Amino acid sequence: MSPLFLIVCIVAMVALTAQGIIIKRFDEKRPGAELTYTFVCAVFAFILFVIIALASGSKFNPDSFVYSLLFAICYAGATVTYVLAVGCGSLAITTTIYSFALIIPTLLGFFIWDEPVNTAKIIGIVLFAVSIIFMSEKPTEDEKKVSAKWLILVCIAFFFEGVAPVAIKMHSIALGEEAAAEGNGTFMALAYAVAAVGLFVAALIREGRLKITQTDGKTKSFMLDSIKIALPLAFLGGVCNGVYNFMTTIVSNNKLNVSVFFPVVSAGQLIITCILAVVMFKEKLTKRQLLAIGFGTIAIVLLNV
Repeated sequence: MSPLFLIVCIVAMVALTAQGIIIKRFDEKRPGAELTYTFVCAVFAFILFVIIALASGSKFNPDSFVYSLLFAICYAGATVTYVLAVGCGSLAITTTIYSFALIIPTLLGFFIWDEPVNTAKIIGIVLFAVSIIFMSEKPTEDEKKVSAKWLILVCIAFFFEGVAPVAIKMHSIALGEEAAAEGNGTFMALAYAVAAVGLFVAALIREGRLKITQTDGKTKSFMLDSIKIALPLAFLGGVCNGVYNFMTTIVSNNKLNVSVFFPVVSAGQLIITCILAVVMFKEKLTKRQLLAIGFGTIAIVLLNV
């Protein structure tokens, strides 16, 4: 394992773990402002990549636009639904299923990008399925409505999170690794700009008209007040998201094995997040859920072998 690959994995792992914790903290402070939070995150990520683009002399390639647009859609879809899912469900379980999204680029790595397949990886895929089965614990009557909403949200987040790195890989293949590497900064800056605009419009429609009644009887804008609350947390969340996705571009453009990178990062993030969910947020996990997380972690590790 090269030093570059090790550094990229550690940075990506820390960035992903931090995102989940930050999202949970924001939801505790201001539930119902998921679009506003995600919009502010996208703005900060955009600023980060503008700085990176200017510092690196990154050049915009018109052929990158379609892939930037695809990534923007995936980022917005994954982040909003993940935030909503964390708000109505367990951080540990939501993150576990969200982490399983690596199965999408991993399988594509096997079948399309000709990355090596072995027995361990096949067993890993089987354990992935077993983990999903154990995760499917029958809810109580009071939990059914919430569970149905949570399940839909986490499935959508799973899909978009899995397709996002595929967009980056497709961009690298289409333009060539050298050209894609030269345009990393502008590629990501454009993607976050598009995502920020779309999220702002969506937030205005969903949250812009809401008002908060203060103790003196006066009202104030729910969205503007949410932005104030979101600024410090979204700054950290946006930077972490931008750093993680920048690590994925490094992997794609430096011929590092994507079917190794995503399992390593996801396994590490999953273990750390589950520990923090229990310690920090006092989440209680059943034996079936603990088994599911265990099988899922082993699956992710085997996919790395």
